[in-house]
Amino acid sequence: MKRPLSFALLLSLALGASYAFAQSTNSSIIDRAQQPAPPSPAPAQSEAAKALGVEGEDTGVQRIADPRRYPLKFFLNTDSQLYFTDNVFLAPNDNPQSESDAVVLANTLSLRAEAPSWAFASALATPSLGLSYQRYYHGLGRNRADREDLDFDSYSIPLNLRFRTQNGWEANLGVTGGSIYRLNGTSGYENIYRNITPSLNVRKLISLNKQNLVSLGATLDYAATWTTTPGGAFDYRDNRNDKLDAVGDISYYYLRDRWTFNIYGRVAVGDYTGYQEAGFRNLNRTDATFSLGASVNYSINAWASARLFTSSDWRTSTQDGTSTAGDDYTYEAGTVGTGISLNFSY
Repeated sequence: MKRPLSFALLLSLALGASYAFAQSTNSSIIDRAQQPAPPSPAPAQSEAAKALGVEGEDTGVQRIADPRRYPLKFFLNTDSQLYFTDNVFLAPNDNPQSESDAVVLANTLSLRAEAPSWAFASALATPSLGLSYQRYYHGLGRNRADREDLDFDSYSIPLNLRFRTQNGWEANLGVTGGSIYRLNGTSGYENIYRNITPSLNVRKLISLNKQNLVSLGATLDYAATWTTTPGGAFDYRDNRNDKLDAVGDISYYYLRDRWTFNIYGRVAVGDYTGYQEAGFRNLNRTDATFSLGASVNYSINAWASARLFTSSDWRTSTQDGTSTAGDDYTYEAGTVGTGISLNFSY
């Protein structure tokens, strides 16, 4: 009787370890997909003047809307960035994985259809519908399965209504549906995460002069989520990643000919409504992620640009490893890389 019992115990332990590893990897992928990204490049001088509703010697009289001959305007963007990160697993400082660096390739393809604008009070309202696809490869140049396990695809469909005024204010009210697929999941190409996220964003663009811009932004959103359940002894809830996010950012842009120089700072606070870890079903988890970064963007022509960028992110959390019921979700990570973008509109 002892041999079957020993085998059953070993099998149970092996399955438990397998479930725990799958859950840990899935959580790392979701974490990386939600890691703060550098803000979008500054608009060209003519576009900045258009948003601000000002006149310039080089641009003439600018309007916040241009007449169209077609009912819809389409925007196509493709972007590739290659960067080095010194903490690919977003692990806490006392975890050996916090020193796990990697080279990451991120490719993005997005399409947006914009309907004609109409006047709304003192603003111009513009609805749009988009589709975005991203693929992330981790650990390029290294044959490391632990890095390759982080590879994922991300899909999103944003529906947005933008309000823009002539004095530099912009508000966006939208809802986004998204999915994350793990490339090397336990069953191959595996859907591990879905979300429906309504959001509100307000931004103020301040023109100091023709070459200097400041952007102030605030975002509030709520993610209603579904996450794959790893199985095993713990009854994981599929909505354990539901959370409320509040984000504030400030960016400074210096525009000179084809060059745009940018520095930015951002604070993002995420409050999970019912985070679960193993048998603890309602952990009190609130994260605060701080980001500082800089970029240099060169406009090759009207539809192509290249950039260099660097950033530093660090996260604090109410789950910082001091509690007996929860892991440590703090981390520090540095990034440096390059990218190229192609933009077309019709």
